[in-house]
Parts: sequence; structure tokens; C-alpha cells
Amino acid sequence: KATVSVLNWNFSRGSTMSIAKPPSEGELINMVNMLQSNLRKTMQTSDALNLPRIVVVGAQSAGKSSVLENIVGRDVLPRGSGIVTRCPLVIHMSHMSDTELAVRRDRDLPETAAACYATFADEDGEYTDFQAVRTRIKQKTDIACKARTVSRTPIELRVTATDCMDLTLVDLPGLTRVAVQGQAQGVEEDIEALALEWITPSNTIIVTVTAADTDLANSDALALAKRVDKSGERTIGVLTKVDLMDKGTDCTAILSGKVYKLQQPWIAVVNRGQRDLEGGVSQEKSLAAEERFFASAPAYSKFLGQVGTRRLRQVMYQALYSHIKMYLPELKQHLQKLLATCKKQLRELGEDGTEMEPVALLQQMLEKFTEALKLPLKGLQTGAPPRGAHIRHHFDTTFVATLEAMAPWDDIDNEAIKKQVITAKGLRTKLFHMYEEVFERFSRESILQLKQPAVDCVDYVHHELIKLAQDASSVLDRYPNLKDRVLDFMNAEYNRYREPVFEYIDSLIETERARINTCHPGFFKGGWGRELFVALQDVVQADDSVEDGAVVRRMVKEYFSIVRLNVQDTVPKAIMFLLVQKVMDESYVHLIKELLIPGEEHLNHLLLEHGDTLKRRKACLGVQACVRESLEMLQHIRELRV
Repeated sequence: KATVSVLNWNFSRGSTMSIAKPPSEGELINMVNMLQSNLRKTMQTSDALNLPRIVVVGAQSAGKSSVLENIVGRDVLPRGSGIVTRCPLVIHMSHMSDTELAVRRDRDLPETAAACYATFADEDGEYTDFQAVRTRIKQKTDIACKARTVSRTPIELRVTATDCMDLTLVDLPGLTRVAVQGQAQGVEEDIEALALEWITPSNTIIVTVTAADTDLANSDALALAKRVDKSGERTIGVLTKVDLMDKGTDCTAILSGKVYKLQQPWIAVVNRGQRDLEGGVSQEKSLAAEERFFASAPAYSKFLGQVGTRRLRQVMYQALYSHIKMYLPELKQHLQKLLATCKKQLRELGEDGTEMEPVALLQQMLEKFTEALKLPLKGLQTGAPPRGAHIRHHFDTTFVATLEAMAPWDDIDNEAIKKQVITAKGLRTKLFHMYEEVFERFSRESILQLKQPAVDCVDYVHHELIKLAQDASSVLDRYPNLKDRVLDFMNAEYNRYREPVFEYIDSLIETERARINTCHPGFFKGGWGRELFVALQDVVQADDSVEDGAVVRRMVKEYFSIVRLNVQDTVPKAIMFLLVQKVMDESYVHLIKELLIPGEEHLNHLLLEHGDTLKRRKACLGVQACVRESLEMLQHIRELRV
């Protein structure tokens, strides 16, 4: 396992990087490889950085797997019929330093195990048996793909050996034109889409594998590469099965660029055939046979710089190194932005929390919560729902519209008025006073109807405050126990704060009903008093028969409007004073009294971090260390030029 838990493949594994001097080519490539593996594993950001990489594409029968294994120098790929590679396989090749080899020899490992081993990015431990590596890749493929034919989830393998050069290759599922029996319909489109996803980024070097004994015009790999690299600037063409071409033919025309021009060189290779694989021919013997083939073929004597697996390794290595050098200024900018992002995330997750005493940490978190609670009410929130604006809109628009839409006088009919007049008359002889009493009775009933909208307004604000607390509690996500306790307490506090508002509304409504103030300046506004007097005179002259209740209804309407305006103005003020302002002023003090209970066990329980927080912080710290080390290394590359 790596020396740093998150940086599974640190520079300490497989290299003796020193940043006291300009880095070598291998160290520079290792830096990018480390960034790719760690950023993808921890924060899924390597693609966003568009880091240089080599991706190998080819048809299923083109010999792509054999080319990859020859480059790696080990049999690492599972074999079989149909689509064996069903998800991206990222193979990091790392040269083992003399220091690491000496350490491994001290462990009394067999020489072959000391000089070469493999690790998976998401596993601890190492493999020295490559048959076990192939089996594990197949298992991981089955898990990643499940019922799907192909998967976008990559498998990452690192091979560290004394005879490895520092290089990273991405193997993709072989291209196919039709789905054969046993394969899902549409598999060809899925594989093509997956390949395009990996080869489209401008810093990707595309290695196209094509059989030399086929028509180059039918090469699926070349056709796909041309869609994203029309000039051929970042495409390396590889010709396989050169030894299987018809007698008297060769691929020198392609190597010379006469058939299909690429900016990168064409390379011809000879792989192990099926008989060689079944016969257990080793990589060393295969490479020796390849060298003999090209040395004995006069047609290739002028193209010795473009043939053989060893030359292919060098071309790929130099192409990747050149891409990395060109990308360095942009990479530095991206890394600086990523470092700033890491610092921001660590501030949100908490640097660690272990450096603070539990009491101080609890106070700090409650301060953050109450501040997050207040900002939306002050209109200063960023990103969160504008709860303060919601409440203000309800006061100024919804509540007002509800009250203005009320017309309780419309329910007062003539018959009801007549009954009330008869009841109020008794032994009285003064009809004016009698009608005044009827008016007051109907006014009290109409005023009572203002209570429910006022109560509904309180409930709306109460509900918004609950949601506000839930929004603000995101600052406590690190500590789920504390978050739950705070939310439970705030809900209880809101209920407690709400009761005085209800009591105030009851008192307000009953106060208005207690005295119907017919002397209110607004009641006689516009000469209404004289009009009322004349109307009642007419009623009296009619010998107390009430044929039309318009007069009483008009009186009720006018007085209701006066009370409505008072309720419309006073209820929001009461809610703000007795509920909202109390929340803003008293929450922190009450939370401290409730939660700051002496006892280490209690505080430790409240401040127990969420497992996801620990995982995210650990990952973020790992990426930060990785980025910082890379930036420090880049400071020593000023003299590098393409």
C-alpha cells in the first residue's frame, strides 16, 4: 500500500524523484500519471484537467491486446472470444528504482517478484502472479459491466518493474461493426461512444491498431481517430500482422506515408500468434523473433526506425513527453485553480477539528449555524433559498390580498337584519340606537373572520423558519448528531415562539370586537355620517319594516375596512417582533444553554463526524498533497522547451 493513504501511487513508489534539480522525462511523465490516477480516484477531476494520456483503439481482430502486452512486457490482459475488454483499462507502467528493488530484495522475495509487481488503484496489496492479475481484471470487468455490454467505469492497474519505462496506456473495448450472437443490440454504438469519449480531448495521443494484411481504407480505428484528429497530429498508426501479409507484399508504402499521412510516424510490429500463445512463448522470445523478422526482410531495411515493439515504446514515450511539455503552462494554471478548490472544500469540511477543544468547536459550529440562520432574513444569503424574501412577499402581497378579498357583508341578507332589529327593539322606542346595535352585532361577527387569515400568516412564517433552519443546518453536515439535535431544538423553539403570536392575535381580534368605535375618523370619512343619518331616518319613517339591508351592509363594510387595515398592518409586525426577531436574537444563547452540557462523552457524541465527511476530507487532503507536490515540481521545469 502507498506510504500516503490517499496517494496510493506516490512518487515514493517506483521512483526516486528529487525536485532539487529539473525532473527527468520519466519523472515528468510519472507526475502526470500520478495526477491522473489520484484525481480520478478521489475527486473525478482528471478529465476536467485534460491531462495528456495515450489511448489505444482498434478492431477486435486487429491484434490490439498483443500490442499492449508487448509494450507492457507482461501478459496482463484476459483472453477469450467476443468482447473481452468491456470497460476502459488504464495501465500505468512505472520504472522500479534501484532503491525500491533493494528494499524488496530485503523482504526475501523471489527475484522475479522483487523486480516486478502489479497493484490496483482501489485495492490494498500487490500481485506478483500475473495470472492472478488477469483473473482479477476479469472479475472487476464483470462487476463493472453487470448486465451491460460495456461500462464507462475504468479499471486502473499499475505495473512496476525494473524493465518498465514510465508510460500510461488506456485500453478500450475492440471496435466492432455489428453485434453477433450473444452480444447486446447496439453494442457497436456503445463501444464507439466510449472510444470517442476517451480520444476526443485535445491532449490525448491516439494509437490506432490496424492489421497490415487488410485494406487501410476499412480501418475502423483510423476512421474514428480522423473524426477528432483530422490533421493526424496526435495519432500514431500501428500496423500488426506484418508477418501474415501475402508473399511478395509489404507495408512499406504505409510506413512512408504514401497511403495515409499522419504527423506521427507509422510503426509496424509483429505480435505473438494464437499458436505462440497456446505454446507459452514468452515476451522475451517474441521480441527476439520480431527483431529477426524485420532484420531478415530487405523491404524494411530503410524503415528500421519505424519497426518493432521497442521502437513503438520509444515513439509513444516521446509523443507523451512532448505533449506534457506543451501542456505545462496550462497544467500549472489548472493545478493552481484545483489547489484553491481543495482549500475551499477543506474550509467547508473543516481542516480537521482535532486541534480545537470540544467546547470551543461546539461554540464555533453553533455560531456558524446561527449566522447562516440570520443571513437570509437580512437578505444577505448567497445560493440558499431566499426565505426572508418569501416572508416579506407573503406579508406584503399574499396576506394583503387574502384580507382584501374578504367581504363578510355579502352574507348579511335582509331577513337576518330584520330578525336582529326585532331582537334589538325590545321595549325601546329609539330606532336609531336600535339599528346601531344591529350594526355592531354584524360588525363583531365580521371582525372575527379576520382571525383565521392572521393565524394562517403565522403558520406560513413558522413553516418558512423551519425550512430556514434546515437550510442553515448544512453547515453542520460534518456532525450528524449535532445537526439532528439542533434541528429538533429549533423546531421546539419555533413552536414556543409561535404561541405568544397566537395569543396576541386573539387579543387583537377581541380588542377590536370589544368596542365598535363609530366615532373613528375613518368611519365618517367622505360625508358618510350624514348619509347614514338620512338613510336611518328613512327606515324610521317606514315604521321599522326593513325591506332593504343596504344601509346596514354599507355600515359593516366601512367599519370592517378600518379594522382590516389595522390587522393587515399589526399582524406582520407582531410576527416579526415575537417570532422572527426572537429567532435572530436568542437562538445562539438558547442553543448554548441546551447543548453545552458538561461531560466529555456528551460532547464527543455531538461532535462525532459523519463517515462521508471523513472520507471526503481524506480524499481532498490527498489531492491537495498531490497537487502541491506537482506544483513544486513544475517550479523546476523553466528550462524545458519543446
